[in-house]
Amino acid sequence: MSFALATLFGVLLFLGQPVRYVEVAFFDVKMLLIALAGVNMLVFEYVTRRGMGRWDHEPMPPVQVRIAGGLSLAFWLSVLICGRLIGFV
Repeated sequence: MSFALATLFGVLLFLGQPVRYVEVAFFDVKMLLIALAGVNMLVFEYVTRRGMGRWDHEPMPPVQVRIAGGLSLAFWLSVLICGRLIGFV
């Protein structure tokens, strides 16, 4: 739900000045990072999450889960940084 709401408001913001945003390289990078974050989410939901029942019985989450979490943090932090830099270019 949050992803859909953020997408809706992002599209509305983009529609205000689409030509200006398309010309900025940080905008392109931000869109690529959002797409990669979406792919990471889908891989987690449909592949990695299958073994979730065993996670509670292990002292640490499996490597795949930690990688998915780390990638998610890296992608979204990078999206945030690119979003801030769009206004300065």
